[in-house]
Amino acid sequence: MSVRKSDHDVVRLSDNDRLILELTKETVSVQTAQGVRKMNTHEALLRKIVETSMKGSPHAQRNLIRMLSEADAKRQRLRDIEIENAKVYIANAYRKIAKLQAHGLSSDHVLPHPEDIELDPDKGVQLYGPYDMEELQQARCCAMCCWCKMLMSALLKRTGGGSPRVLATAIPWLCFTIWVCPNDLRSATKR
Repeated sequence: MSVRKSDHDVVRLSDNDRLILELTKETVSVQTAQGVRKMNTHEALLRKIVETSMKGSPHAQRNLIRMLSEADAKRQRLRDIEIENAKVYIANAYRKIAKLQAHGLSSDHVLPHPEDIELDPDKGVQLYGPYDMEELQQARCCAMCCWCKMLMSALLKRTGGGSPRVLATAIPWLCFTIWVCPNDLRSATKR
């Protein structure tokens, strides 16, 4: 079976390409509406193209429209690739979760959880949950703190306010619940 080289394998930078790329990294001072600003040559040239285009130069306008179209097409292509990769990940994650549940195991370590991923054609892949175990622990800790605050609020409401006697008995009970019975809190904060 013959393997065809991709365009990426065939493309090479010439000496001119390398020199131009190096020159556009150099920093220059440019007079802007806000005063003198330092920027790399590449940014200065693009700003000049935009400025000339806005002044009505048809050649600059065509170049700007072409560059914008190319950049937008690349951005959309990257977004499409990102969404396709996320779809594959989601399918694999659901399969992994199903296997774990079939064996009676926890699926907490499958992160990011597929239900926390939203695929948006305009925005790309949006993640609304913990990405790794460290973020999961932080989220659980935050949920425990919120749970304790709600518990404290309910205790204060039931006992008629924040009298010193009520606080003296409620706070140690909350601390006991957090430190001695953490599994109860963790199970309350799981999916």
